[in-house]
Amino acid sequence: MVEDRRIEKSKQAIKDAFLHQLSTVGPSKITVTSLAGQSNITRKTFYAHYKGLTELADVLVDEKLQELHLLLVPLKEKTKQPSLKFNARLVKFMQNNKTILQALSQITDVSKGFKKLVFNDT
Repeated sequence: MVEDRRIEKSKQAIKDAFLHQLSTVGPSKITVTSLAGQSNITRKTFYAHYKGLTELADVLVDEKLQELHLLLVPLKEKTKQPSLKFNARLVKFMQNNKTILQALSQITDVSKGFKKLVFNDT
């Protein structure tokens, strides 16, 4: 399903603001109000897209895990042992997503998406 461009733009602005604030103020200081302000939207618009900060974080984690999965699975299926290309893609992904990975390392509750991917938990 293709979303309206304005909706896509708002959601992307919210995600970008969230990732920026993760690296600048840390997860405990992020608020819907601060994200709305940085994204040039209203709180009402934020809540039109997400139930709250937890859902936004889950969506971001799920997207990043899906991105990682799509990046690595084709290489893994070609060979039984990890190749240099596999390792290089993994390292590049980690470098490009350093902010969210650092924030996730501080969270004690493992995301639903991570559980699904790693533990085949539904």
